[in-house]
Amino acid sequence: KRRAALHVHVSAAEERAARVAASLEGTAGDGSWAWPDEDAWRPKAQFDVYYRLQQIVPRHDWKQFSDSLHLPLPVTFRYTADADAAFRSAGEEYLQRWESNGWGTRRLGAVDGWQLHMDKHELRAGVAGSEQAEVREWLVRGTDRGLLVRQEVASMLPACLLNVQPGERVLDMCAAPGSKTTQLIERLGPQLPGTCGGGVVVANDADTTRCHTLIHRTARLGLRTAALVVTQHRAQCMPSWPAGGPSAGFDKIVCDVPCTGDGTSRKHPEVFHRWEVANGLRQHGLQLRIALRGVALLRVG
Repeated sequence: KRRAALHVHVSAAEERAARVAASLEGTAGDGSWAWPDEDAWRPKAQFDVYYRLQQIVPRHDWKQFSDSLHLPLPVTFRYTADADAAFRSAGEEYLQRWESNGWGTRRLGAVDGWQLHMDKHELRAGVAGSEQAEVREWLVRGTDRGLLVRQEVASMLPACLLNVQPGERVLDMCAAPGSKTTQLIERLGPQLPGTCGGGVVVANDADTTRCHTLIHRTARLGLRTAALVVTQHRAQCMPSWPAGGPSAGFDKIVCDVPCTGDGTSRKHPEVFHRWEVANGLRQHGLQLRIALRGVALLRVG
């Protein structure tokens, strides 16, 4: 009986999903209803139906948008504050030529970086002696020496838009693996040995392993880590800045809360196969508590 009831429940759910998808898709041109996922019902279809209902893009743009979610991410990177002119020119000789050829390579001026016209697999496939191979080796050298950071554009923007100034107190509530944290530290300006220039970045994460990753990544900043404090604490219970009075609180806060990762499908295609609406609902309470705690920790004004 339980099996029969379960079968009826699943069949009803599939039928409802098919009706929703058909109403969104419209007719296929021959009078029949077109199903957005030609195979049997599976999580990817749930993902499509849900986001089509949100109308995040116009209906006629949905197919193009959906196809783009499967494209690999292009290689992107930003320079660190230690990147000198000689190092930059060695790689930009190729990047500027690729840009002028109209291949899609472009400078990311706001974050002092570049986006290439190829993904990491294409870059690795470059044969020895080719321009691709030369750029790949240049990127490896820059990463090892702490002169550049391979980072997605979406990850570069928060620290850029926050406009951190020297001397400010900054909190990164969910900091690991640490790409944004390194940006925040760099924007505090150069640090003298034994000082933090009046500014500080508190980088927090609730997970021990991720904190180790955070420390390892920020260690490449050398003396600039004098302005860094790493903590392991639940972000929704983060304690206040110890100073009292009108100066209490942080000047700037990055609040990159835990999420389902729906927007990372180009990097993690497995998102489609584990996706369900309940995932976001489970995260919502925690996200809201962290965000509200972040607001409470901001300095007045």
